[in-house]
Amino acid sequence: MNFINETMIEEYLSDFNELYLNKEVISKLKSYKEEYVNHNDQNTAKNIWILEQVYKVIAHYIKAFRYLKQKKHYEAWCELDRSDIELSFLYNHIDRTNDKFKLEFISQKTKDLQLLFPYTHFLSREAIVQNWKCSICGNSITLRNRCSHQLGEIYNGEMCCRIAQDMKFEAFAIVTDPFDKYSVLMLGNQEYNYAILDRLMEVWENPFENWRLEKNYVIKTEYLNLKRNDTCPCLSMKKYKKCCMDTPKVYDSNPFYKVIFNNKQIPKEYNENITAGTWKNN
Repeated sequence: MNFINETMIEEYLSDFNELYLNKEVISKLKSYKEEYVNHNDQNTAKNIWILEQVYKVIAHYIKAFRYLKQKKHYEAWCELDRSDIELSFLYNHIDRTNDKFKLEFISQKTKDLQLLFPYTHFLSREAIVQNWKCSICGNSITLRNRCSHQLGEIYNGEMCCRIAQDMKFEAFAIVTDPFDKYSVLMLGNQEYNYAILDRLMEVWENPFENWRLEKNYVIKTEYLNLKRNDTCPCLSMKKYKKCCMDTPKVYDSNPFYKVIFNNKQIPKEYNENITAGTWKNN
């Protein structure tokens, strides 16, 4: 495909619904951006940066889809996280009410897929940064010395960020919701349970095919068929209605999911309830 100008690239990205992006797009956008920067056309250079970011978001998302098809689960996880991070850079620069590039769709699918992964704990680094540098002008940033560039704004077609220098690692912590989720805890004697994801990928044919999750919980055996005035099984000696009734305590901690496709019927055996246990031997 011959991309004569950035408008053609914008239309290509807007209509894209395949498994592989045209690699020529990035080099073309870089060339167009350099031209606009040379003419000091900051607004158009920023628009080119937006298209570059859209390309990155889509590229990481569809690569995650391809990895899931190959059962490369951790690699897919990292691509989804990278797609989500690249998308977060865009939010202050685009109109989110007009989902022109299917970014809201990708954001929702990323969240849905992350729910289906068994990962629950991550390593988070604790570090002291001695010096920060502006990515635009290269000046050191301190409490008393700041440059004129605003964090997150676009200058000459590049986003302003802070580059950490002279960083000293102090410790690692085990956390459940870090900003970047690459550092998944891997236990040598345990294998993660990817059954839900593998079941989904048998029927999910295109990364832009829409589906939704239906999440449910199983009532614990000891709470089944209880009447309101029965003694609560939690040993509190209270009546069920005044204790655990209608609380999360009555449900098993592992939810089960159904995947519902918007525009197609899938075989019944692919849509049975699957419990989202963390480990394969659960």
